[in-house]
Amino acid sequence: MPKIRSSGIITLIIGLSVYVLYIYYIGFDEVLKTLSNIGFLEISLFIILTIFVIFLHSFTWYLLIKEYSTESKITFKNIFGIVVIALFSGYVVPVGAVTEVMRITLSIIKYKIRSSVAIASVIIHRLYISSSALILFFIIFTLRAYLKGIYSLSYGELIIVSAYMILVVSPNLSILGFMSTGIFKKILDRVKQFIEKKVVRRRTTFDPEIFVRDHIIYVRKSLFSINTILTYIVSIAEWFFLSLAVYVLMYGFVGKLEDPLYSVMSAIVFQMIYWIMPLSFIGSLGIADFILTLSLQVIGLTPHLATSLVILYRTMTFLVILILYYPITRISKIENLDKLVKEGINMIYGKNT
Repeated sequence: MPKIRSSGIITLIIGLSVYVLYIYYIGFDEVLKTLSNIGFLEISLFIILTIFVIFLHSFTWYLLIKEYSTESKITFKNIFGIVVIALFSGYVVPVGAVTEVMRITLSIIKYKIRSSVAIASVIIHRLYISSSALILFFIIFTLRAYLKGIYSLSYGELIIVSAYMILVVSPNLSILGFMSTGIFKKILDRVKQFIEKKVVRRRTTFDPEIFVRDHIIYVRKSLFSINTILTYIVSIAEWFFLSLAVYVLMYGFVGKLEDPLYSVMSAIVFQMIYWIMPLSFIGSLGIADFILTLSLQVIGLTPHLATSLVILYRTMTFLVILILYYPITRISKIENLDKLVKEGINMIYGKNT
């Protein structure tokens, strides 16, 4: 894997130090006591649900790629492998949005997917998944209003949902639209000229006009087809099981939950915060967890429960990805992954790592 820069290591050390000091402040003993409440059954259910969520995540992206990339023989097994490798990279590579970079890189270089389809499919996939969270959230909110008579959001819920819409959903929609404009084509022209003159020092076959045209065609087909309904259904199911995995951990910590609907909404909000946090940048480890822990307290979780939930979720999720990673790389026959990571980062960011 690419080496971690010294600035990333410093940020990582500071972030982890802040989080450790916070845990010391609220009490190591209480956090350990809360963590000890979790049982083998809850851990097993969490692992099963997390693997199933990765399966659904891969299937949604597979639906988006397969229908409009008939020239490629990419299979669901290939897509599942790419997703697992991308998620693993998101934990260990010190570059922002490396998960998306790896998905694009592997689909283009390894499986010969057109760049316009690969990039657009990843953005549309993120748009579907992120907006599905809002749909599920308001379904649960409606159920809570009907069954419990609670017709308003708490300030914490309102703040986090608003931040999620502004920082996660809106950028995906904006990028998707911007890539269909003439301005974006002109930017691609400039980038192509720079790469040909300064980087590869030769003419390339990449045509910005064809890229933008293919992008527009792909977006129209993807957003306005019967496949959209199926994709949304699978995306909502993904968020449901993602939230259910967090709910299982919460149940394991405190036993019987007094208000299951509130706990489910808290689990959804938990995942929303994780999407807001730049977790694909390794330097954010500790700082992001600290912010997430405080955010969970804003929506009503106790400091010890919030801290235990963040620690166990982070640890168990990485463990699941690690378990899947090595067999998947062998099955997918993806070699020279270190080189592919570097190529992907250079391709998207235009810099060495």
